[in-house]
Formats: sequence, structure tokens, C-alpha cells
Amino acid sequence: MTPPEQNSLQQRLADLRVTAFAPGFADRVMRRMRIEPLPSLGAVLQRYFAILAPVAVAAILLIAVRNVRAANTTDSTIVAAALGLPPVTLASAYVFDAATDGAP
Repeated sequence: MTPPEQNSLQQRLADLRVTAFAPGFADRVMRRMRIEPLPSLGAVLQRYFAILAPVAVAAILLIAVRNVRAANTTDSTIVAAALGLPPVTLASAYVFDAATDGAP
């Protein structure tokens, strides 16, 4: 693009730029706000909960199934496997006890 073409394009874009709203814009916006009030916070939260809750439940079930399938090779219970808990051993109990020594 040559400099004269670039200047011409910049001038045309500057001519198309809107520098102010049309007269009565604020009145039209306020009239629309009175006709279509904003939904309450409770209504918005209910709408998004209805959308996100099934997704969250599916993700939880997917993680639980993955944990149970991965734990088939260990001697953990199904509940411990679903929650992704490590197997309890004497060594892990001592590590936990040492980590809480001196704690109130």
C-alpha cells in the first residue's frame, strides 16, 4: 500500500468515526431501562446454577470413576479410591504425626 493510498484510507476511516451519539440517546436508553428492567441477582444466579450444576456433577463423576479405575491395582476401598485418598500405612501415620507435633 502506497503512502497516498494509506492516507486516503485513514481519512475515510476518520470520516466514518462516530464522535458523538445522536440527540436523545440518553432518553432512549433510560426509556428502555424502564421497559426492560435488569434481572435480579437471584434470578441470574439461578440461571447460571442451572447451567453449571450438571457440568460440575459430570466432572465430579468423571474424576471419581477415573480414581476408582486407577485404584483397581491397589488394596484401597472403593470410597477411598473415589476420593483419591492414598493408602493408609504405618509410615504415613508417623509422617502425619510428625507434621502435627507441637501444633496446638
